[in-house]
Amino acid sequence: MEDVDVSELLNIYGYDDERHFLTDLLREKEVIKLEEDFIEFIKGAWHLIEPNTVFSSNWTTEAVGMHLEATLDGTIRNLLINIPPRFSKSLIVNVFFPAWVWTKDPSKQFIFSSYAENLAIRDSIKCRTIVQSDWYRSRWPNVTIRSDQNTKKEWVLDQGGHRIITTVGGSGTGKGGHYVITDDPNDAKHARSPAKLEDVQYWWDNTMSTRLSNPKTGIKIVIQQRIAEGDLTGHIVKQGGYCHLIIPMRYDSEQSHTTDIGWEDPRTEEGELAWPERFGEAEVAELKLRLGSDGYAGQLQQRPAPKGGKIVKKTWFKRYQALPQMDKTVLSIDCSFKDEETSDYVVMGLWGIKGPNKYLIHLVRDKLDIVDTIVELADIQSRFSGISYTLIEDKANGPAVIRMIQDKVKGVIAFNPGQDSKTARLNAVAPQIEAGNLYLPDKYYEPNRERLPWIHSEADRSLLDIYIDELTLFPKASNDDCVDMTTQLFLKEMEGGNWFDDMLKEANENKAPEEKLTSKLAEMMGWNIT
Repeated sequence: MEDVDVSELLNIYGYDDERHFLTDLLREKEVIKLEEDFIEFIKGAWHLIEPNTVFSSNWTTEAVGMHLEATLDGTIRNLLINIPPRFSKSLIVNVFFPAWVWTKDPSKQFIFSSYAENLAIRDSIKCRTIVQSDWYRSRWPNVTIRSDQNTKKEWVLDQGGHRIITTVGGSGTGKGGHYVITDDPNDAKHARSPAKLEDVQYWWDNTMSTRLSNPKTGIKIVIQQRIAEGDLTGHIVKQGGYCHLIIPMRYDSEQSHTTDIGWEDPRTEEGELAWPERFGEAEVAELKLRLGSDGYAGQLQQRPAPKGGKIVKKTWFKRYQALPQMDKTVLSIDCSFKDEETSDYVVMGLWGIKGPNKYLIHLVRDKLDIVDTIVELADIQSRFSGISYTLIEDKANGPAVIRMIQDKVKGVIAFNPGQDSKTARLNAVAPQIEAGNLYLPDKYYEPNRERLPWIHSEADRSLLDIYIDELTLFPKASNDDCVDMTTQLFLKEMEGGNWFDDMLKEANENKAPEEKLTSKLAEMMGWNIT
């Protein structure tokens, strides 16, 4: 090869300084590398989004990147990715990918969606941060954002491209895109709500799938951690037509397959972890404990349990013989709608709270009208001193009961279950029960049988047996009042913070000191319970 005349090159390209020429030459070489390799682009732009975190990746990052790259030339047009949480999926797909595509073609248009608008907005801002950065603009000065169309939810490039977000279940934007992408379309708390799952399916089929600017060349991408058989992934798999990339936390040979671009899971040993440097055995064990069996199977292993299966198992309940010193005691009440033979039961559960553990101390389950409900409540308050607060569901007869006692019993809290179904609420607290945080009295321990008559019965089933059956047979049990009483207690305690201490402090500041509730409480409240 003949020697290159540097001065001649400087003259050809209009440079008068060799250093400037070499700097630009290296920059051009870097730009070509970044444009050709998506993972290299992520490495280069990482500091813009995560300045305090060192970029780290493994084969899972490369697998997702390879499949996204394959959409550029149409090798993959419909892509479905199932991957555990905290594998940087949202950053890869929602933030870096569109910014990288625009380095090649700034006319490409993207529509993104998620079940949570705040998450979609977060990723939109991060992507815009990259495109507006000096790092990006110095390398791709031909990619610019229009000043008159630049909001958190929608921004447009001068070159024709755009990035628009919408929410799952929304009406859509009315605008089309070359890419229609949804990240975690299903909310995990709706895992056991068939109606919510079907809503997402309908939204995808009838709203978002029609947003492609050109149905023949457009790209659809769904990326999520599994939550239920009826989630959007399950729906899409039944329909077919998608390249399906599955990455379970632990290797599962039954799920391993070759994707449309010839990729295969590099692991060979059953149970081998996907990213042990980030999620080792201890971390995965902790996640399994927190998520519960169903959450672990779906969100980590991408194999959700069949719908209709039991949410709570009998083996999860812990048993106590003697009670520890409690942090507080709570009375949880689920009221009925009517005083009829066919109405629901009123269920009252007195709980002892010790750290994360809940101990069921006393249980009432009966068909009571509003007067009898208040009488029973007064009896419990008189028999058990020092009840920290009373939790009453703000439905059925609950509001009436609350109005009648809130000026006479301190610490009465109305619990609003919101729009979540009974199934969703039990599903939310099931991981705590599986973790061993719900204690029931040991009915075979003789001292318990003497002081807790509700745990045994001469009839077929005791109240304790009924309680266990309602939780473990739900949603197929005849009644679910014990479920409601339990979930509202767990959900209230899950709120976190020092709300309970703050409530007591406020009560002490605003009220004169009161005597402890004793057997005289009924007389003090003016109730006749004889």
